[in-house]
Amino acid sequence: MGLIETVAAFGLCALVLGAAIVLDRRPYTPGKLNYVPLMIICAAALLLFARHLLTLIM
Repeated sequence: MGLIETVAAFGLCALVLGAAIVLDRRPYTPGKLNYVPLMIICAAALLLFARHLLTLIM
């Protein structure tokens, strides 16, 4: 994976994490989806992409 692909994946993952946070803050309604697992996966992917970006830059 090159620098451009990694930055694109990092940005997309950050966007999905932001959307999940916004959707999770809505008031509770019956049948509302649980966004916490998605947030955990996105946070872990962000850490991995950040580490990969650092290795590409250094």
